[in-house]
Amino acid sequence: MDRLFVKLKRLKSHLKWWNQDVFGNIFDKISEAETAVKLAESACETDPTDLHWTRLSKCNEDLAKVTAMEADFLETKICLNPSVLSCSDFSDLIPLISESENRHLTAEPSSEEHDVLDAVLDFFHGSPMPQDFTATTITLIPKVEGAHSWTDFCPISLCNVTNKIISKLIYSHMSKVVEKIISMNQSGFVPGRLISDNILLAQELIHSFNLPSPRGNVIIKLDMAKAYDRVQLPFLLQILNKLGFRIQLLP
Repeated sequence: MDRLFVKLKRLKSHLKWWNQDVFGNIFDKISEAETAVKLAESACETDPTDLHWTRLSKCNEDLAKVTAMEADFLETKICLNPSVLSCSDFSDLIPLISESENRHLTAEPSSEEHDVLDAVLDFFHGSPMPQDFTATTITLIPKVEGAHSWTDFCPISLCNVTNKIISKLIYSHMSKVVEKIISMNQSGFVPGRLISDNILLAQELIHSFNLPSPRGNVIIKLDMAKAYDRVQLPFLLQILNKLGFRIQLLP
């Protein structure tokens, strides 16, 4: 794993240079925008023509955009370090994962890529991954042209390739037991279940909504968007441990 770590660390320095050269630095852009505003203000004081006032307005708009992007960037970095959630009352939960299923989940993968293979095998033998392996880079992808506010961007998490390989292997192993730990109400993203089942069920319920009822009918729509942003890691770890997952599988 050390050999692969050195290679990826060398690649990281080159990618940093490439990012700065191609996309630039948001803090440098703010400095440039502030300088442009000062020059535009000086021009308006010297020669207050419509052209100079228009240029000043444009410079102020550009400065507002990059300042908003900086605020969103800093807000995203803060969100990556949530407070620890203390939740230890799982007395009602019983282990669902058997020892044979745990052995399957921790089974060794096979590959012909030696450096990556050694790193992956080290992890499945119990070695912790270096912090750079588990670190992610948050990139904002604009949803619309001329995006300048947080809602105009879609955050994408860029993960280390080794972390992605190990995560994919764990997911492949967990697909055999996932239906045991996820409620039947969750019909999407589980092998053997179709999200369309819930859609059809909702259509049937709405279709019969106007049928006579002694107490009337009511529909409640719950917005569960971005639930993954509201579930913290300590809570998930305690749930998985209580369900019977071996500690080796947990980060």
